[in-house]
Amino acid sequence: MRTLAAALALLVLSTAGCKRTADGKTEVTLPTVDIDVGTKKDTVSTPGLTTKPETVIVNKPVITPPPPQ
Repeated sequence: MRTLAAALALLVLSTAGCKRTADGKTEVTLPTVDIDVGTKKDTVSTPGLTTKPETVIVNKPVITPPPPQ
C-alpha cells in the first residue's frame, strides 16, 4: 500500500508542471533558475609599508703607514 501511495505521489509531482494545449500537445513548465555568471571585484587591503633612514656607526680599521727610515 505504501509503494502504491509513493508511486501515485511521484506521478502527481512529475505532472504538476505539465498541461495540455488546445491542439492536444503537452506543454511542460520548468522553474526558472537565475545563474549569475561573471566576475566580481573584491578589494583587498594590504598593510602599509614605510621606511625610515637608519644611521649605523661602524668602527673601521685605520692603517697607518710605517714611519720613514
